[in-house]
Amino acid sequence: MINNNLFSSARFADNPFLKDVAGKQFAQFGDFSIWPSYYPKRDPASLLQAHDAIQADAFCKELDFIIIGPKRQKGKADALRRAQKFGVKVLDQVDLLYLTRPRLERARFAFAGGFDFLPPSLTSQQGYSVLADIGCEHDLKVTEATDYLVLGEKRAKGKADAQKLAEKHKVSILTEDAFLDLIGNQVAPDKLNFQSLVIKLQRTIDPSRLRKALQMLQDDSFNLYSDHDDLQITGIISSQSGYSTAYSCLLDHEGSYSCCDDGLNKCMGMDNMYGRGICKHTLALLLGLVNSGGLDANRVFRWVVASTQHRAGKDDTTKDKLAKTWLRYKGMEAGEIDWRPMETIPEDYY
Repeated sequence: MINNNLFSSARFADNPFLKDVAGKQFAQFGDFSIWPSYYPKRDPASLLQAHDAIQADAFCKELDFIIIGPKRQKGKADALRRAQKFGVKVLDQVDLLYLTRPRLERARFAFAGGFDFLPPSLTSQQGYSVLADIGCEHDLKVTEATDYLVLGEKRAKGKADAQKLAEKHKVSILTEDAFLDLIGNQVAPDKLNFQSLVIKLQRTIDPSRLRKALQMLQDDSFNLYSDHDDLQITGIISSQSGYSTAYSCLLDHEGSYSCCDDGLNKCMGMDNMYGRGICKHTLALLLGLVNSGGLDANRVFRWVVASTQHRAGKDDTTKDKLAKTWLRYKGMEAGEIDWRPMETIPEDYY
């Protein structure tokens, strides 16, 4: 039987933030866009109150901290300004999910079944870097020492036997999504790398968009042209083979985003009948730059989190930025300016 509810696990009892939060006062401004499946409660306030923290209805300078969620709420901007003025600690969604994570140091994971997102090699080869980075162990087979079995939904050789062993040894069984929740919040918000960024994005945005972006990078080589600073990134992603159209992409620190072709026609993969969000071209540009060391993974993740509360930009300023990026690209093609790309190769994304 799969049990994704790890709330009663002893690993939560060792969480220093939750142990220390009793009696502290906080207020929340803005709901969260995601919440881990391993908690039965669906909001941060309920979790903190379960550990005897005290929720205030409004901001006051006596608060110990405030929680800032990405969703809109009246008074959120004012609360943030006042918190900075009075020295009240500010925790955003990324911070709080990290601080309230279960303690998984030295936990042992085994894998069985076929996965939608995780690499198939997990069931046959040790050395999954994501586990090693957070101090966990990778078991190829379920043993008495195994803490968790991650069970993929798809059929695969050995899946039924692994599940039987897990039930025999009373090993916690997780779905793939629950594992990604669990692992995604283990890495400190300022310590993300390419692998941990991909896992966190899978639980933050529409996973089908992320899969399409990764598939792009696996299927073809791309030239990535970019300009970025602390406020925004603009760039062009173009196929080296010429198989696909080049696109101009934009994402800024507030989460505003857009993408278009060289005719300034809006990319249809952003806001459509299937949902809203940044498209595969922008994601592929971001992921390619992070993987090659050209862009900070921590910054990218926070900007993408912010983008979940926006629709694609249609204002004149956004259109002007995209057009200027195209003009620079055309100038590079004509040899008028020097703008050198980062290059991707498919082998780096398997």
